[in-house]
Amino acid sequence: MRITAEEITRHPFTKKVVRKYTQRLIKFGYYNEDEREAVEQELMSKVIANWPKFDEAVGHHKSFVCTIVNHASLNMSRRVNDKCRDCRPISLSSTVSDSDEGLTELSHAIGEEELDRRIARKPRLSATDRIALTHDLAKVLETLTPEQLDLVERLKSKQLGAIAGELGVPRTTLSSRLAVIREVFREAGLQEYLNS
Repeated sequence: MRITAEEITRHPFTKKVVRKYTQRLIKFGYYNEDEREAVEQELMSKVIANWPKFDEAVGHHKSFVCTIVNHASLNMSRRVNDKCRDCRPISLSSTVSDSDEGLTELSHAIGEEELDRRIARKPRLSATDRIALTHDLAKVLETLTPEQLDLVERLKSKQLGAIAGELGVPRTTLSSRLAVIREVFREAGLQEYLNS
């Protein structure tokens, strides 16, 4: 028995696909979070409008839904791009006029949250969290030997191979020392702050 347009809109798979493509359109900046419901409705309306073309003999309804929603979301993103065809991206280092400071870089004029979003950076810690992190790092660093502290300090600006050459020790030896340091950070819950 053929699925009706009403049934396909209530089908969990259809809802999941529509939510997924809506999330993509929001994630890539074509629409904002406030427009989520409108985007979902537009995608769902495309499924309903195209449903009479569905032929069970040709393919499964899930493939059909995916194809319709994918094409509709592409068209929606193109429509947004067409509106902004004359819009040019602006560098975050370009100078803009700020009412308080006069001329300033755009990166200084927009909020930290917006800057983090634009450059895909993890949000910065609050002042309280920074203080707590500094305290936690200091406690962990106090437990390290002078040799381990020296390695951590050198890793701030150099690669492990270069440090091995400077110290005249095999890279594998430094890797073993670093593994011990990483374990200390991991036990303190701070492994993300040690990179190499």
